[in-house]
Amino acid sequence: MVLYELNEKHRWSIKDLIYHLVTAEPVKKYGMKCSTRAKALSDAIYQRPEVVERLFNVSDDIRTVGSAAMITRIRAELHAVGKPEVGLGEFNSEVDIDKLDIPALAERIQKAAPELWKLLTGLMEQQYTSRRDTLTEYQGSMVMICSILAQARAPRKCTNLPMLLGVYLHSMGVKRRVLNVLAQFGITSSYWAINKKRGELADIGSVLSPSCIVPLLSKARYQQLICVEANC
Repeated sequence: MVLYELNEKHRWSIKDLIYHLVTAEPVKKYGMKCSTRAKALSDAIYQRPEVVERLFNVSDDIRTVGSAAMITRIRAELHAVGKPEVGLGEFNSEVDIDKLDIPALAERIQKAAPELWKLLTGLMEQQYTSRRDTLTEYQGSMVMICSILAQARAPRKCTNLPMLLGVYLHSMGVKRRVLNVLAQFGITSSYWAINKKRGELADIGSVLSPSCIVPLLSKARYQQLICVEANC
């Protein structure tokens, strides 16, 4: 066998072979780059379901390393969505609601957190629906999940959407207990924080408008909300 020959003639184990396969730079001028060899090795493993399954069965390392790397990348994306230009950052009572460009919020989040967005899309995608249907139907849910995760990681810096929703619901007459329950789920800010911000808002009418919420909902879900409010 090849591995036997490598060990007998060169004293190379499988670990040595893989290490040098993905790290050694080419000696010849137009030799294959280590990144190209690494891509070939990755494809040879992950594009063969039977190989991946066998590795999963004998070792937890492949799962641990893969999961840890993904968590690190998603944490970086959650930091990115908290930037002011994305829209999930700190709530600013002096900023005009129209300047927040809520209709484009989902698009900005998707651009700032592509891996997280793709993961949520895959989890929500139903067996007999297209990816486009999933994005259209669950866009509001995906934005809300991203907001909850961002606020959980940075409670003081990612308050924009929770505060907007909280002020809107508070102004619609939603009770204190309900707002605090929603706050426990990470959907809105706490009643105390909402009440404090309402006093700072110069133009509360702009936040009272459903315009800060409707763009995040699909047409069908917005119609459901209207139907509930009308008791139909």
